[in-house]
Amino acid sequence: MGPYHDTVIPAASNMLQVRAQMLHRIKEHLHQAQNRMKTFANKHKTKRQFEVHDWVFLKLQPYRQQSIALRKNLKLAAKFSGPFQVIEKDKCCGFKLQLPAKVKIHLVFHVLLPKPKLGPHQTTTSTLPEFDCHDQCLLQPTAILKKKVIMRNVVPVIQYLIKWYQLGEEESSWEDQSFINSQFPNFQP
Repeated sequence: MGPYHDTVIPAASNMLQVRAQMLHRIKEHLHQAQNRMKTFANKHKTKRQFEVHDWVFLKLQPYRQQSIALRKNLKLAAKFSGPFQVIEKDKCCGFKLQLPAKVKIHLVFHVLLPKPKLGPHQTTTSTLPEFDCHDQCLLQPTAILKKKVIMRNVVPVIQYLIKWYQLGEEESSWEDQSFINSQFPNFQP
C-alpha cells in the first residue's frame, strides 16, 4: 500500500486500492501495446550503413529539389539521382555526399535518403543541366528522331519523337506537332 492508503475509513482505502490496481493494469496494457507497435514498425525498417568513399543513389523530392537533375515530367521522374560518393560520415545518422558544384541543396543527408549503388552499371546521369536566371531548367528540342501519325478521337494527329537539349536519347519523348509548334515557335526540324 502507498502512503495514502492508511485511512480510518475502510471504503476510501478500498477505493484507493482498486484505483492503484487499475492504474497498474493500464500501465501494463500500455507497455504491451507499445512493444507490439515497436515490433511491427521494426519489421519494415532497413538498417543502412555507408562508409566513406561508398557510392550511393540519393532520393530527392523532385518538386522541391530541381537543381540536381533535369526532369521534364516530375510525376514520372526517377526516384533516385546519382550516383554520388560519400565523403563524410556523421556520428549519428547523417552522411555528407560529394555533389556537383552547381547544386543548390545541403550536402548532408539522413541515412534513409541514400541507397547503396550496386554493381558497375550507371543508370542515371550525374551531369547537371543549365538554368536560367529564374532557376528554371532550359528545356529545348534539338532534333526530331522519328515521326508518326496516331488517331485521337477519329482525328489524325502528327507526333514527333523529340531529342531534348541536355538530355540523352533515352529521355526522348513523343510530343504532338501542335505542342512543339506552339511552345517552341523558333524550332526548325
